[in-house]
Amino acid sequence: MTGSFGRVWLRGDFAYQSKTTVYPTGFYTDGAGVIRDATNGQAFSAADAAGFTAAATDRAPWLINARTNVTLLDGKLDIAVWGRNLGNERDIVGGLPLVGLGSAAVIRREPRTYGTTATVKF
Repeated sequence: MTGSFGRVWLRGDFAYQSKTTVYPTGFYTDGAGVIRDATNGQAFSAADAAGFTAAATDRAPWLINARTNVTLLDGKLDIAVWGRNLGNERDIVGGLPLVGLGSAAVIRREPRTYGTTATVKF
């Protein structure tokens, strides 16, 4: 959009990602009905196996970003207001189930961020 004072730019984007496994895990039930880790055969309860699988699976997030720019002074000044991850999705983007240690580590998406940017051209 152009006005007598300069230009205004509006931008919004969104992305959808389906449910994703961020780190492979595997469990099986042996002939005796015991749930075991597929990598080392260690026995686990159903709740622990489900917990490891959940820690390695990212749910399906919607990511929303927006930015507004105003360009002034014949293009010499640009002022922007922006926001990323506006829905504050804190889903899992990486993980490492440490099955043998009975633990799991996950990396969550960066939280909502917002700010302003000013650019001056000489």
